[in-house]
Amino acid sequence: MSLSISQRLTLTVALMTGLILVPACTLLCLTLKRTMEASVLDLAYSQALEVERSVWTQLDEDILFDFEGQRVTFDTLNIAKSDWGLIRGNGLVDTAAGVLKDESVLPAECTRVLRLLSNRSFAVAAVPLTPDHPFTWVDLPEPVRHTIEDRMAGGTFLWAKADVLKEDNIYVVQMLDATQIMMFSVTEQGECVEVGADPLIQSLPSGMAEILSQGQGLLAHRITGWHVYEGELIAEVQGVDPNGVQIHVGVNRFGQEYELDENGVPAALLEPSRLYVMAAMDITREKARATMLGGGIMLGGVGIWGLFIAVAWLVTKRALGPVHDMILQADRIMPSKLNERLPVRSATDELGRVTKTVNRMLDRLQQGYLRERQFTGDVSHELRNPLAKVMAEIELAQSKERDAKEHQEILARLKGYTQALQHLVDSLLMLARLDTGFQNLEIQPFDVAELVVETLRTFSKAFASRIHIELGPSISPLMAIGHASLISVLLGNLLDNALRYSPETSPVHLRIHRQGKTIQFRVEDEGFGIPEDQRILVFDRFYRLEKSRSKKTGGAGLGLAIVQAIAEMHHMTVDITQAHTRGTVVSFALPAQQD
Repeated sequence: MSLSISQRLTLTVALMTGLILVPACTLLCLTLKRTMEASVLDLAYSQALEVERSVWTQLDEDILFDFEGQRVTFDTLNIAKSDWGLIRGNGLVDTAAGVLKDESVLPAECTRVLRLLSNRSFAVAAVPLTPDHPFTWVDLPEPVRHTIEDRMAGGTFLWAKADVLKEDNIYVVQMLDATQIMMFSVTEQGECVEVGADPLIQSLPSGMAEILSQGQGLLAHRITGWHVYEGELIAEVQGVDPNGVQIHVGVNRFGQEYELDENGVPAALLEPSRLYVMAAMDITREKARATMLGGGIMLGGVGIWGLFIAVAWLVTKRALGPVHDMILQADRIMPSKLNERLPVRSATDELGRVTKTVNRMLDRLQQGYLRERQFTGDVSHELRNPLAKVMAEIELAQSKERDAKEHQEILARLKGYTQALQHLVDSLLMLARLDTGFQNLEIQPFDVAELVVETLRTFSKAFASRIHIELGPSISPLMAIGHASLISVLLGNLLDNALRYSPETSPVHLRIHRQGKTIQFRVEDEGFGIPEDQRILVFDRFYRLEKSRSKKTGGAGLGLAIVQAIAEMHHMTVDITQAHTRGTVVSFALPAQQD
């Protein structure tokens, strides 16, 4: 099924806009979704940080275990947020509330993910539980450091905080030695206000074995030393797992395990035991709103696409309206109505130029059609006269008994009529061949002198004796480029016309010479000449300057028409001018063969 131009244009617009709108709407929806996700994840991350700060404000800031030797637990934490949890890196939940209570979550440091929890959409964010140490040893005032060093030599700095007591700036500093933790309260000027000591326990408290080695119970476990690592108090623990493998690990008060080097010094926190604070934020409404907005974007894209198609259809229909009118008008143009033309709405646009071109083609067709009709009428007329004469002569011969002499006279007249008919038919056949065109026109060099000789052989001796030939000076033969046979016909017709329309005793001059890259041909006679306003008309078929003169000379008015056709096939012009004294000069030029 073939499509019209408007349908093809509309289909093209639909495909192009679809290729643009579909990726654009998809990209816009993805951007909207990612923007929403980033926004809610930032909010969830902020909530996780708030929970993390709330956890730290409620934790005991002392040693790994309390004074009774019990492990620190999180059951008593009071967090304002409803959906939160403390979860280790291996996915084990220490404590959780709300939607995270029954979920197994594998967090990573500062991870923010979207999850579907309890048939609702939540943004879940995790931050590591990291103690806040505002002061290092070098951050303490120098008097405070001197006072502590004087009272405790060889101790290890654990942590410090600032406080205010009776309008004095007090620094509370914890130091670690081999058997106890010392706590100093020192003013900014270095005055020691209070000193306290807490003994370090030497055996693991109840339940500690469940945290170590991810739930594998340790046998004969005990604390072999204490260390400080990044402000955290670490217990060095040794024991044997159920498989008999010696375990040597560090643990802090939250049950986070540390890898120990060969000297028993903590080297790095083991990720499976790291504690994360997680917060979940319900984003069901936000997700539904984003889904609805995305659907609106896609629906709007479909609407815009349909609008583009409708506009394209209307524009193409309106733009091609003149084409429809041209088709209707062209269908009404018949051979009997070749004077009608296509309507020209605008002469500046493409359709206007096409319409004007078609109208010019119709002008040429009309002119050709009129010439063809005139040619047909002229041919009929030209054939009718000699045929009528032939019939008259035959009827005259049959009208009565005649002697041999009378029959000879009638046959002589019949011969003249048939020769005229033969000449007319030959000319018509030549014109027909020239009208159809020579498909393989052999354009090649030829010797001009040989061509002139061959042309003169077609004339009678009386005619040939009147032709005076002048060849321009040349050290080599004059070689022209063209179709030799057709040029011979052209030259013969020009010479025949010159001989017929000149006085019987006057010569006809054929002058040929080379001029630059061309060979110039001139045929000059001493006849009465051709009026200037009729020099173009003489190339029309069956055109005669004087009917009486034509009858006298026997011409049919086709010689110069054949000349014009041959000249057009060689892309050259035949010029007719007036001689200086009297007569006519006909000239043309052919390309010369380059030496």
